Amino acid sequence: MINFSFSLERAFATSYIVGRFMNLSDNCTVLDVISAENGAKFTSIVMVKTVETKLAKNNTEYLFVTVGDKSSTCICKIFGSSPTYNFFKSASAGSIILLEGIRKDYNGAMSPEITSVRMMTDREIAEGNLRNMVTLSAVEGVDILKKDLMSITATISDDNLRATVMSIFNDLNI
Repeated sequence: MINFSFSLERAFATSYIVGRFMNLSDNCTVLDVISAENGAKFTSIVMVKTVETKLAKNNTEYLFVTVGDKSSTCICKIFGSSPTYNFFKSASAGSIILLEGIRKDYNGAMSPEITSVRMMTDREIAEGNLRNMVTLSAVEGVDILKKDLMSITATISDDNLRATVMSIFNDLNI
């Protein structure tokens, strides 16, 4: 039997309790950041959903970046003066990243300040089973989703169960 839930509920509860009253724990969810007090520092592993270039009122470009995980999504405005601007300028949708920042409000809306960001390595993703922590979307492409399904199916130790799952995928043309 495969248990995909590991202790995600416990991780959410712990990060919520810690995050509400002091700096957020490592690997907190987007919902934790949204719920936290203004000024809370956070570290999150998220997926880049979209990166759009926009023009500010002063005629300077900024990036309108949407990131998310299974709990929620968040919009970050990244201006040219930010040390993370070049990273996000070249980031592609579907990338899994580790970001650190400070939860801030601007004009009554949450506007996190991203202080550092880096791409998660394939090894970190595989070892940490981080795909389970982010919502997969069509942005990633059908081929990536199929590959993920096949790799998860390959971990089923019972031959008959694995064959049954593969049969269902074949019937559905997956």
